[in-house]
Amino acid sequence: MSIQRILAFDTALFSCSVACYEQGGAVAVSNTLAMQRGQAEQLMPMIERVMVQAGWSYNDIDMLAVTKGPGAFTGVRIGMATAQGLAMSLAVPVTGVCTLDVMAFKFFQEHSLKPDQRLLVLIETKRKDFYYAAYDHNQKQIIKPASALSDEIVSDVGGGIIIGDAAQRFIDTLDRDDAGLYEHHSGIDVLDPLCVAKVAGVIYEADPKANTLENLQPVYLRGADVSAPKKKQRRLDLSKVYSE
Repeated sequence: MSIQRILAFDTALFSCSVACYEQGGAVAVSNTLAMQRGQAEQLMPMIERVMVQAGWSYNDIDMLAVTKGPGAFTGVRIGMATAQGLAMSLAVPVTGVCTLDVMAFKFFQEHSLKPDQRLLVLIETKRKDFYYAAYDHNQKQIIKPASALSDEIVSDVGGGIIIGDAAQRFIDTLDRDDAGLYEHHSGIDVLDPLCVAKVAGVIYEADPKANTLENLQPVYLRGADVSAPKKKQRRLDLSKVYSE
């Protein structure tokens, strides 16, 4: 099957993003809204709007691309569930794309590294730790996605170029000597949905048969943010009720 037109979207980070992309760039339409929550309500209307701008109908879509994490637990679930539903109804392949890979791809479209340099992508967790991965000058992922505190990342990665929405916070947590190991490239703080589509196209070409619903698995580097209620729960003593 020839893949030409890709509908891509992301809700894993702190935004809602959609793109219609035709291989070769004949069509490249996208929209991104920054938001902490509410992606579930915004995603499908945004898909409809972007498709109208691209002049597409659902029958024109050859493939779906969705970010699979790491990112916000609820956001990942929203995107994945939407992709699963659309893939089933449209009977098209679907590819899950790592958010960290998408940001690295964006960097390498515009910049290059020296052979001895590394690219470190840092994504916000809204906690003390960071989601991260590292890449060499050949754009190869050399440190797999993980979650860690800044001192652990320094030990794991060493110095390099850093990008992502958590890059500045990472720098701010370091002492002067460690901070001097890193060069912050700003401007790649928001995920580009067109890059989601382009990365998905590369993945599909490498192994077309792998882009199925069965292989669409989220990347969760930690559990959901669920805690027990602080208020003590009342218990009803049923023995007293039945004894009366």
